[in-house]
Amino acid sequence: MEVVEQAWDEEINGSPMWRFHLKLKNTAKRLSEWSRNSIGNIFDKVNAELIRAVKKEENYWKQKAGIRCFILWRIGDGDSSFWWDNWTSLGPLSKLTDGRPTPMNIKVKDIISNGRWRWDLLSLLLPASVVNKIQRVEVAQSRKDWAYWTLENSGSFSTKSTWQQLRTSRSETFIEKSLWHKRMPFNFSFLMMRLLKNKVSTNERIQRVGIMIPSRCSCCTRHQHETSSHLFGDSDIARQVWNYFSGTYGIRHTTRSVRSLTMQRWLTIPKNEVHMILLQCLPSVIFWKIWKNGCATRFENLYMSRSISSVRCVT
Repeated sequence: MEVVEQAWDEEINGSPMWRFHLKLKNTAKRLSEWSRNSIGNIFDKVNAELIRAVKKEENYWKQKAGIRCFILWRIGDGDSSFWWDNWTSLGPLSKLTDGRPTPMNIKVKDIISNGRWRWDLLSLLLPASVVNKIQRVEVAQSRKDWAYWTLENSGSFSTKSTWQQLRTSRSETFIEKSLWHKRMPFNFSFLMMRLLKNKVSTNERIQRVGIMIPSRCSCCTRHQHETSSHLFGDSDIARQVWNYFSGTYGIRHTTRSVRSLTMQRWLTIPKNEVHMILLQCLPSVIFWKIWKNGCATRFENLYMSRSISSVRCVT
């Protein structure tokens, strides 16, 4: 073994017995270090694995407790637990009684006779207000009890409704409402989101991460330094498109940042519902067409001279 050979071949001065003693000690030390580095402390690993398993189990039961209240058991053959299952939409009936519910293992079918509720037993087990609620519970004896998911009108479980219920949601901001529109293609809105966060890979951003490339705007003849503000607001293609549509919708175009150009349109008071949709979607469409034009010019040697027409086709 290489570790043992290295430890044993190490030069040590002294008497033969002293050298032998130190070689054994050095070998044991090297083996201990090798074991710790290669395998690690097995007890630490087992302990960490147990902690992860316990936390996973705790999270499972917390999540289960959070959604169990949305499961309503519809009564068929009555095999559901009388006290512990939610079959009346009031939750477990055990929480509505004083003291310990008895008998503990009673089932719903035990208080049903020939498809009818046994009111004499119900009145002994539950308060009158709860008994009146049970009168409205229907019994379908031709089938087994089944779970009804109350978050869906169909009663079928869905991960979407579960996620909406469990997640900690926050109020939607004005920018988020304007950015994600059901009439807008996803890639348009996604590019807009990256623009507002200054995450689009313009030449300026590429240079910032240490990649040295010539920064020449591909959307104008001046070939100026390509920044987000220049490419999407001040390049030849951008000014051509913005001037046309700004005049059409009664907005004066001035060279500004991407955020300013966008907010100017979104904050304009619309004249009607159609005008509101156009003001909301137009910036995303224009930015997408400018970006597509820049990519076509840079990578395919194509120059889109019909940018206005392409935007009009979308809007």
